[in-house]
Amino acid sequence: MDIGLDFDGVLADGARLKSAVLKERFGISIPPELCKRKYALQGGWVGEQTYERVLCIVYEQARMHELIPPIAGAVEAVRELRKRGHRLRIISARNPAAEAHVRPWLERHDIVMPVTCVGRFGLKTQACQGLDAYVDDDLVHLVPLKSVGRLFLFGPQPNPMPHWLPNGIRRVANWHNLMKRLQAPVAVA
Repeated sequence: MDIGLDFDGVLADGARLKSAVLKERFGISIPPELCKRKYALQGGWVGEQTYERVLCIVYEQARMHELIPPIAGAVEAVRELRKRGHRLRIISARNPAAEAHVRPWLERHDIVMPVTCVGRFGLKTQACQGLDAYVDDDLVHLVPLKSVGRLFLFGPQPNPMPHWLPNGIRRVANWHNLMKRLQAPVAVA
């Protein structure tokens, strides 16, 4: 199976670091699960300019980027999927300055796979063509992907989150649940 994975929020857990940077540098306390652009801006926690500054600090500075841990279970699951013969690749919405730190992060965690970055506001539709499954922690990136067989919205999602999801998108709370879903027959995914 060809499986695409988002990087931030699926493999790398930058949310805690974004939350810490917001508190330390800007005096703003936001729980990590609300440190995504959509929630931080809509909730009135931060403005666009402050959020962009945080992203630059966390994703574009090598010394900060080295502090980003893997999502729990991600490294082991990636190794298991590769061992089973699945082809994995990262498809991320990182911009070029942040993309430069993805491969070194993967190397530090002994993970090797192709990386495609479409830019911060880019669409992932073309990069996801030919995939059997794609996993992202942001619904905005999953909705346009009609050609991908199985779509998974990864991780905890702040409430209110609709109980239904468009395009057959399935929610998975963590890597353990994702591994179960990937092993299940397509009709049950």
